[in-house]
Amino acid sequence: MTARLAALAGAALLAALASGCAAPFAEYQGARTAGRGNVEITGSYTSVHFSGQGESGELQREYTAQLAAGTGDHTDWRFRYTRIGPPGGDSGGGGVNVFGFGPKFAAASERVAVALPVGFAFGSDIDVVDTFQFHPTVFVTVPWSTGLELNTSGKVLVPLKSGSVGFAANVGFGISSNLALWAVRPEVGVLKYTDSDGYVMQFGLGLSYNLGH
Repeated sequence: MTARLAALAGAALLAALASGCAAPFAEYQGARTAGRGNVEITGSYTSVHFSGQGESGELQREYTAQLAAGTGDHTDWRFRYTRIGPPGGDSGGGGVNVFGFGPKFAAASERVAVALPVGFAFGSDIDVVDTFQFHPTVFVTVPWSTGLELNTSGKVLVPLKSGSVGFAANVGFGISSNLALWAVRPEVGVLKYTDSDGYVMQFGLGLSYNLGH
């Protein structure tokens, strides 16, 4: 990454965290819920890239664990933790942590769902109160064939204290011999802040497993 891009990317990330815009926006899920009484776990790795003012390059790497607890036939409570590190993958103790939680409601067909998570960032020199953000998200799942589904999502990143609003969209696949039990989840996405000329893209891979089946 060039020095100019590093400065742009660093400024973008710091501005996002300072305004409550939690950088992680990848999903690695579709409209499907865990199922009443079930627990689904998802692990993922994401490479995040920044592009702006004619420069582009990797901004950071994210390591995420998600847990979905099925509280109803088509309702989950979801919890998510992300560790953010630099492009080299070695945080050196200076990384950023992001935690989010909230409900997810799916239609009976489980092809459309809405999630209402709230999240915050914490770490060295971060004022947690300033980072709270609300991420209303809509999921649409399209079954393509046995063992393959297309998952899309759109979300708004709304800072609860101050900062720029962001809009994100993700497209991914669920690939499995039994999608209700487990799935490999490749995904790509893009994030745009209303006050920025640049944009952020993510590329990653997740793996989900439902402990209740």
